[in-house]
Amino acid sequence: TVQAMLGLTHGAAFDVQAVCSGFVYALSIADNFIKAGQAKTVLVIGAETFSRLLDWTDRTTCVLFGDGAGAVVLRAAKGEGTIADRGVLTAHLHSDGRYKDKLYVDGGPSSTGSVGHVRMEGREVFRHAVTNIAQSISEALEATGLSVDDIDWFVPHQANKRILDATARKIGLAPEKIVMTVEDQGNTSAASVPLALAVAVADGRIHRGDLVLMEAMGGGFTWACCMALQFNLNNPAIPLILTAFHGRLSLSHEFRSRRRWGQQLHGLSSARQSTRRSVCRGTNRRISSRRC
Repeated sequence: TVQAMLGLTHGAAFDVQAVCSGFVYALSIADNFIKAGQAKTVLVIGAETFSRLLDWTDRTTCVLFGDGAGAVVLRAAKGEGTIADRGVLTAHLHSDGRYKDKLYVDGGPSSTGSVGHVRMEGREVFRHAVTNIAQSISEALEATGLSVDDIDWFVPHQANKRILDATARKIGLAPEKIVMTVEDQGNTSAASVPLALAVAVADGRIHRGDLVLMEAMGGGFTWACCMALQFNLNNPAIPLILTAFHGRLSLSHEFRSRRRWGQQLHGLSSARQSTRRSVCRGTNRRISSRRC
């Protein structure tokens, strides 16, 4: 759908099904396509319409998730292949299917023939999230020879504030380096990282030459970490350009979270079900709701 709407008639288009980790997974896949010489320019979209999967009688999930979409473009460029270059420096992907029942959707075309709803064991997800995310960040730092102090901004998947704060404490990262948008946008799954990145660029936090760490964890479990260097803000009013040793990463400022709050987050738990049903409706005007 997106390919047709953009008028693209060449190249390949496919989905990456890794739920909340989908954007970071897809970013790594795009980087590797460019490294292998199979692509010169890759559009990566992180999008989600969780409003279709929520059980509005389950207050442990329905007040947390939202709809959103964001995209980046990677373009091949020459470099030395070291951390002195710009772009995706390293990426680390993981999954562990033993924990699939901790965060999942209890339906689907190939299982029940129905859409199903999101089911989550919050305490277990929290415990595994902090441990797994910290592990992947340690792998990224070891692979690049960098330290936590070298990180300028931590742009995580916006699961919830407790997970983000606990992860920062575990790796020794200053809390003021965390880009947090969960209070405004909710958990938009695969869209949350590019949305948070766009916010940090728009408000001037991310500058030219910054080292940015991105991570995500989702159902499966899946989790991933990606480190990128040297954001070039050539024209902040239009795109964000990241010139990479594997590609140039362009982040449009047109990303929007489509979570339409009936009330503020802290008030949703007391909202009537009819009000909760109005939350999260709508689709992105510029980008399809399908995850890519």
